[in-house]
Amino acid sequence: MRNIARLEQLRVFAQRMLAEHEQRLEARPGHFYQHLLVGAARRQVDELTRQLVEAKQQREVEVVELRLTGPSVATGLLPLHVLGPLASALEEALVQAGRFIRDGSRKAGTLTEVRSQFDVRLKHVPSGSAGLLVSVQTAPDLFGGSLSEEALRRTFGLLTVQTAEEATTEVTSYGKAGVFALMRLLRTLQEAQLEARLHWLSPTDEERTWEGDLSAITRLKTLFESLVTGEPEEIAFEGIVYTESIRGKFEVKTHAGTIYSGSVPLEVMPMLVAVSVGEECQGVVLETVTRNTTTGLEKRSYELKTIEPVHRTKDTKPAQLALPF
Repeated sequence: MRNIARLEQLRVFAQRMLAEHEQRLEARPGHFYQHLLVGAARRQVDELTRQLVEAKQQREVEVVELRLTGPSVATGLLPLHVLGPLASALEEALVQAGRFIRDGSRKAGTLTEVRSQFDVRLKHVPSGSAGLLVSVQTAPDLFGGSLSEEALRRTFGLLTVQTAEEATTEVTSYGKAGVFALMRLLRTLQEAQLEARLHWLSPTDEERTWEGDLSAITRLKTLFESLVTGEPEEIAFEGIVYTESIRGKFEVKTHAGTIYSGSVPLEVMPMLVAVSVGEECQGVVLETVTRNTTTGLEKRSYELKTIEPVHRTKDTKPAQLALPF
């Protein structure tokens, strides 16, 4: 099985080359050699994507290790009244994060679908230790992306924040329901006087670890409790697409000069990729304000809700902007 990290690097490079060839072809639509280059680049992207999907399918599951220390687990045995709430809170956090990544702030998605896809299970309890091995289905999509992988990345990103500013930023990509579930996990650990170590080796061989001693648990819980997230508000726009990414990011500049940049739920990605960089577009973004009640810090985050190209007649089409690459 080829290295997943290397495959992802190669695909990113191939996608950049494809975008460059397509831009040259758009400038010279009748150029035969440029047509050949675009076709070859597309085939390379498709082949690397196929290999990436195959590699992640062979991986099958993501395994997360949770080790606990404290008076109640000194004998290496984990009380059921602690095991249940911990396992439930961890699963709920991952599932809620997955739903948010897939559907964003919209209420269209159901937790049942994500829960079934993740199939979070207690793999086993290591002999003689107060710890859990939890498995989550990798389940790559047709483009090699894994919803569970991204949910785990964001979970570790949120658990390892150090400042109020970092926390305010990270919660905007996790969703309120996921944050509440993580707070339940922290509260369970705190009430049981347990310290935790969470570890995951990602498909790209990244070691992700959270060292949750009692002081870290208290600090995180206090940080999360100080954050207030408002309801998302819709903002309609017309402008130019400046950036789009298969990693779920977008940037548009309106005709008034306002730049909106932020996240793209997986369900909205097909709309975004149907619009080319530099193309006239219109759509709706969702603006969410997260406020830290302790520091007064506010973070405005934007999520793409809809986008579509605007087709104008030749007489009314505005001059093409020069885009930075």
